[in-house]
Amino acid sequence: MSKGRYRTVEVKRVNWEAWASQAAGEVVVFAVDVAKEDFVGRVDLRDGAHLGRVKWRHPEQSAELLAGIGRLAAVAPVEAVMESSGTYGDALRWQLRRLGVTVYQVSAKRVHDEAEVYDGVPSSHDAKATDIIAELHGNGHTQVWVENDAQRRGLNAQLQMLYQCKGLYQQQLNRLEALLARHWPEAMALLGLDSATLHRLIADFGGPAQVHELERQARALMCKTGRGGLRAEKIEAVLQSAATTLGLPCVLEERQLLRWEAKRLIATGEELRRIERLVEQAVGRVFNLT
Repeated sequence: MSKGRYRTVEVKRVNWEAWASQAAGEVVVFAVDVAKEDFVGRVDLRDGAHLGRVKWRHPEQSAELLAGIGRLAAVAPVEAVMESSGTYGDALRWQLRRLGVTVYQVSAKRVHDEAEVYDGVPSSHDAKATDIIAELHGNGHTQVWVENDAQRRGLNAQLQMLYQCKGLYQQQLNRLEALLARHWPEAMALLGLDSATLHRLIADFGGPAQVHELERQARALMCKTGRGGLRAEKIEAVLQSAATTLGLPCVLEERQLLRWEAKRLIATGEELRRIERLVEQAVGRVFNLT
């Protein structure tokens, strides 16, 4: 296969005026392969004429690229086509819209699946991807990219916070579980790993030896944190297990680690509940449930 088939030109070397002369009165199709930094775009006319491919570094050279696309948009309608995955193309898409360019989206999976069909080679690369994107657009396999309004964007941002906070909470819970399995396994069986009472007990006292030594204070804390939902027999069983645990006694630093993990878990749990309330309110606004 000829290497020239996928030839690209640096953005600073593109003759935008020549392209604009050819594009006048036509419809321009700008097919973009999005990357973290090294973008490639194919520029065609709707009638089938191929103007060329341009490559540029984002964001360093994107202003120059946009100036060139703006030159084309001044003489012809421009349709940009991009894959609907990730966030690396979001800034470019926003700027293209500001130029009056209509942006279309194409399925990233479909682009991937078409790689071998397109030229018989299963692998793909930036320039080839632009060809596939342009072809899919020409065959009607794209759709106008509809942007979310401010409320939905806000909800999406809050959902991202929620998912990340849930993941962090689970990670911290797993670490506390590993420590308790080593030093006080009975506590998890009696209270449950996700118990707020257990978290507060560890955060305040550290290991089981300290719970046993300060039994009166530990009992008072469990009564307060349990808010009447923790039976007296369960509280006594926890205190008894602290005195008789099979776990490895903590050295000072291990006790400090237990307290540190429990305190972080409590703080993350509070943040998680705060974000859950925000998401609930946002869902109500977006879907008119309030």
